[in-house]
Amino acid sequence: MSTTHKIHYFNIQARVEAALLIAKQGNLPLEFVGHNNFQNTELKEQAPFGQLPLLEIINNETNQTTLLSQSIAICRYLAKQCNLIPTENTILESIADSYVLGIDEFRTECYRLHRFSTDENKVNNMNEWKEGRMLFYLNRFERFLKENNKQQSNEETEKPLVLVGESLSWVDIILYDAIYEQMFLMKDEIWSTLPLLKKFMNQIENLPNLKDYIQSKDRMPLYLPKWRNL
Repeated sequence: MSTTHKIHYFNIQARVEAALLIAKQGNLPLEFVGHNNFQNTELKEQAPFGQLPLLEIINNETNQTTLLSQSIAICRYLAKQCNLIPTENTILESIADSYVLGIDEFRTECYRLHRFSTDENKVNNMNEWKEGRMLFYLNRFERFLKENNKQQSNEETEKPLVLVGESLSWVDIILYDAIYEQMFLMKDEIWSTLPLLKKFMNQIENLPNLKDYIQSKDRMPLYLPKWRNL
């Protein structure tokens, strides 16, 4: 079946970037449609939950269009099209899903902190996040990498670090994206306690299919002021 994919979002990275990275890694053509005004539009009425991101899946043979919402569901669909779902067994596939959901909790907690902090408590809230829950999550991600790659030291050729199984999957790209958007909160010295995570981030950034895009000056900004009101 010949299919065209279009993804709709605001002109920022935020909740769409992981989907774009997955598609680029899998060489899947994905048209990005940026929106500066989403309120009171026909597309908002059509969207299952009235939100972006929204993936248009167009069957070119029948012209039938399916609208898929929710960023994780979109990423999982694209990952399946790109053969980036762990296929060794259903247990690994489920572990990958659980990690994706945990990573989403990591970024959602930070989102909420930014969104609901006031000028009076913003600095204190961010310090508590950096010294508490953020470190909790980062240390867990470091541990997952260590546990999944502990056999590497016994092999002549070192394999790339991955969270699940033996090869790159969508959960690795999801983790990279979630950490990348919080890099501005991380002091340089934090990486001395997270050597595997640091190496992992470097590996993702140097993947042949992603390197030029990640380093591009034309890459969209992480956020824009008051983007939730667009």
